[in-house]
Amino acid sequence: LNQWWGRATPYVGLGAGVAFPHVEVQSSASATKTFGYQVTGPNVAWLAGVSYALNDRWRLFGEYKGTYSWLDADLDGGGSLETQIWTNAVNFGVSLAF
Repeated sequence: LNQWWGRATPYVGLGAGVAFPHVEVQSSASATKTFGYQVTGPNVAWLAGVSYALNDRWRLFGEYKGTYSWLDADLDGGGSLETQIWTNAVNFGVSLAF
C-alpha cells in the first residue's frame, strides 16, 4: 500500500449508537415547552479520508463524514416529534501526534 500512497494514509470508519439530542419544542406561546435531553433513537455515522504525513508529528488531513439519525422525541403535554436527520460534512485540518 505504501508504494501507491507514499506519505498518505487512507482511512475509513463506521459507527452506530443512540441519539441523545437536547429537544426544544414549543408550538405556541401558551403551549407547554419541551426543553431537555432525551434518548430519541438510533444513529449511524461513516467517514472516509486521507491523512498526509508532513513529518513524524504533523499531518494534514481531508475527510468526508456523514450521519443519519432516526429521532422520536416525547413532548411535554402530550404528543411526539418524529424526524430523520441526515448530516454531511467535508473536513480539512492539521493534526499533531504526541
